[in-house]
This record gives sequence, structure tokens and C-alpha cells, in this order.
Amino acid sequence: MGVTERLEEFVEVIKRVFNIPEDVRLKRYNVISKRMKFSELSSHLQERILELTSVDMELWRYANELFDTKTKNFVPLNS
Repeated sequence: MGVTERLEEFVEVIKRVFNIPEDVRLKRYNVISKRMKFSELSSHLQERILELTSVDMELWRYANELFDTKTKNFVPLNS
């Protein structure tokens, strides 16, 4: 699961932290329906992308784990 897939979850946490009304929603930008899926790319290109993004992926895994840990039992202070 990537950042985009967890964006709404993150926004819900932020809304609770800052007491933002529930009816506030994100506006979607740059929605592309013709983007190729990773699995549709050549194996050579897939390997190169994984090679170039390995550090980014490690950082993302750490951030994702941290987010899960910090929000697991989150209760707003003013509850």
C-alpha cells in the first residue's frame, strides 16, 4: 500500500488533531486514468525503478510503520 492509498486515513487523523469539521474533504488533482501499471512495464524498467527507489522505499516503510504505531490508539486531547 502506498502513500496515495493511505492519504484519506492520514487526513482523518489530521482532522481529529486540529478539530477540522468532518465535512471538509480533499480535492483530487492530477487524476490520470491512462497511466500504465507497474506490472505492465518491461522487466528491465521495473528493475531499474526498484533500484533507483530503494532508499525511498525504505524511508516509506519506516514512515508507514511510524504512522501505524503513533495513530494505533490515537485519542484527541480534547475528547
